[in-house]
Amino acid sequence: MSSAANRRRRRPGSPKRIKKPSWAGALRAALGLLACALAALVYQNSFDNPFVFDDRETVLLNPALIAPWDWSAAAIQNIARPIVTLSYAFDRGFWGFSSFGFHVTNVVLHIVVVGLFYGWCTRVVGSDPARTGVKGRADRGQTGGRRGSDTSLTPDWAAFFAAAIFALHPVMSAAVGYVSARSELLAAAGFLASLTFARRAIVARSRTAAILAGIFGALAIGSSSSAAALPIVVLAYDAWVLRDPRWPVRLARVYAPATLAIVSIAAWHVSGAGIDAVPDRGPVANLLMESRVLWRYVMLLVVPRGQSLVHDVHWVTSVFDPVSLAALAASAAAVAAAIWNRKRYPLVAFGIIWFIGGLAATTSFLPVRDAMAEHRLYLASPGLLLAAASVTWRPVSGRRALRIVLTAVLALLATQTYRRNQLWSNPMEVWEQSVRRAPNAWQSHWGYGELLREIGQCDRARSEYASVLRLYPDHAGGRAGLDACR
Repeated sequence: MSSAANRRRRRPGSPKRIKKPSWAGALRAALGLLACALAALVYQNSFDNPFVFDDRETVLLNPALIAPWDWSAAAIQNIARPIVTLSYAFDRGFWGFSSFGFHVTNVVLHIVVVGLFYGWCTRVVGSDPARTGVKGRADRGQTGGRRGSDTSLTPDWAAFFAAAIFALHPVMSAAVGYVSARSELLAAAGFLASLTFARRAIVARSRTAAILAGIFGALAIGSSSSAAALPIVVLAYDAWVLRDPRWPVRLARVYAPATLAIVSIAAWHVSGAGIDAVPDRGPVANLLMESRVLWRYVMLLVVPRGQSLVHDVHWVTSVFDPVSLAALAASAAAVAAAIWNRKRYPLVAFGIIWFIGGLAATTSFLPVRDAMAEHRLYLASPGLLLAAASVTWRPVSGRRALRIVLTAVLALLATQTYRRNQLWSNPMEVWEQSVRRAPNAWQSHWGYGELLREIGQCDRARSEYASVLRLYPDHAGGRAGLDACR
């Protein structure tokens, strides 16, 4: 046998090279473009929606936006979220105070996030050494890529449906259609970009990619506290999915120092700004209450019903509250199950850590003003969608009937989101719905009362301000509104 033939001989045990069909790349690109196009299509009716709720303080009354293109004022106005304020300054300079421009920017950011999420899914779902797009180590912990499997199956369909569900899900409208929730859009974009570059840095041993991962991670954390768990999420991917032997070294040199720095900055911010908790509650009671909220978030993703700008929550008055203890136990069990099954189902375990980590900053010990807010699901939900795609990509790719069913689901989600956008075009309907669905939340009565007072209906506003003071006796705005309507 010639030396050339010897060189061409495959080593025993090495993965068999699989020749990709000529249409595979075109299909992947087309599905990605389709997911982004669906996001643009379903949100085109949100461009003319007005500012609502916190948008008044965030944009219209923001002192950093008085002068157009005043970057220095925007950079120091909100030290905790400088990237967000800078994005508002850009819109202020380019569009003025038109809500149209601010909503256009939000939708563009959503399309970017959808594209990044689709790209991430195509990289990691069903990956094996033969079809990985990066030279070097493959995602060895994946569920796909077994020798002898059907090479005609592709995870691109599962990636598409995961990204399209994220693009069209009505719960995401709470972030996309709400200008004050832009922090979640920017955080998600930075989070996904950081994940992508971190993966390349590990797989390809690229220092440039590592630097870019750090930069985008800092942008994400500088946009929203939802991204605070990024180092832990990257660690889970490194250790459980890639199973790179050098992950303990990166834990000591990168992940642990980054987590410590984030915790230190968060502690400094909380100690300086105080905890805005209404009513006052301790960390244990808050954890029990938020354990219930966590499962309400899951239910909203599975069955998007009962959406509202403001949500009622169950205020825990005893550490022995049985339902809250059960919810906390179920949450702990989910994390324990993820860790226990990290070798068998690494992407499922990784997705669960992503989801819980994305909510940890606002759904745990630390009390915040709004105990439950739908826009917080924006960064966390891709974790569960990725987990689902990782275990369903084979049947999704191989069964046309299943793809038809999922397409019908997309149509249903798109219809609900389109209607949700229409609701947001009428602030009166938004607040009336919030009061109906969250009668025990002072925020719903406060927002409704302010709107009624602005349009000269003080006779109706007085009862809303009274409800605010009943639920939150120290609310200065409620007292001022009641005095203004006498």
